[in-house]
Formats: sequence, structure tokens, C-alpha cells
Amino acid sequence: MATALPANVNLIQLLAASPGTTITGVEPIESVQSNTSVALTFNQMLTFAQANFSVGNIGALAGLSVVGVAGAVTATAAAITGTTDQVLRIAQNGTGLAFGSIQLGTSSAVTGILGQAFGGTGNNLAQGLANGGNTTLAVTLSTVTNFGIFVGTGSPSISAATSSIYFRNDGNTNTTRLYININGSTSWTAVTA
Repeated sequence: MATALPANVNLIQLLAASPGTTITGVEPIESVQSNTSVALTFNQMLTFAQANFSVGNIGALAGLSVVGVAGAVTATAAAITGTTDQVLRIAQNGTGLAFGSIQLGTSSAVTGILGQAFGGTGNNLAQGLANGGNTTLAVTLSTVTNFGIFVGTGSPSISAATSSIYFRNDGNTNTTRLYININGSTSWTAVTA
């Protein structure tokens, strides 16, 4: 037995309409009552005003899920469910939306520089070597300012923490390849073999 339509719902018979037919003279629906059930028959279309759609009426979903379309084409929305330590991401080939891990080796996965507190270097290591070194091209090793490993061309002239190390890219003898900071400032001494 079909339920009678509420007064604020517009039901259109589409039996004679071809796909893509524009239907004119139809007034938009002003609202849809919650907890209203409507029975539809073949080729009938029920239209609801978009602003009055309630997410609460979607129904029960699995825990730890979101509503969406997991594929790359238009489809009916469904629950997309994840588990511990996963993130919602688009697959590398761009064809699916799902929970999972992220491939950090791709340029579109990460922007910015990962700070030391989170396991990164805190610096952009993809840059050219500077004469005398550069404190932004380094791997720092603790909360001590400028304590770490630095690289460059020519003798080091940067200020770094005591016992920091400097690798010289253009060094060609056993006294011009590796240096250690001796005063917590700009004094370095060559490490000899």
C-alpha cells in the first residue's frame, strides 16, 4: 500500500518524457518533512529542495567512515571506512578515494618542510652548495642551535655549534675535506686522517 504524498512534495509522472526533456511550469518544493515515507512507482521522480536535505537521514554507517564516492566516476555515495593510523587519500593513479597510507615520495603528497620535532630536517635540502656553507642546508641533530652536519664549497665560514661537522665538496687533500667547529661560532679546524 502506497503512502500518500505530503502537500509539500512534488511528484512528476515521467512516463511520456524522453531523457533530457525539460519540464516547465513545475513549482519547486519548499520543504520536506522529516520522518516522511513515500512510495514511488515506475518512472516517477521525487524532487527535494537541496537546502532542506538532512544528513541525519542518510542512515546508519559503519564506525570510522565518511560518506563519499570511492571511484573516479559519478556514483551513489556510500560509506568509505578506515582503520587505525590511516588517512583519507586519493590513490596515486587518481582512480580511487580510500583510507590508507600516503606515499611521501611523490611531489603531490607533501608540501613545505617537515620540522625536526616531527622527524624531518627542518631545512630544504634540495638546493645548491654555498661557498663557506649555509645553515639552511644542514641536518641539525638536537635542540642545540646549529648543531649538526653542514655542507658547502670552500673553507667553512658559517656559525655553528661546537663539534658540528662540515663536509667540503671541493676539498682535494686530506686536510681540506672535513672540518669540525671548535668554538660555537665561525672557527673550524680541519680533521686530518
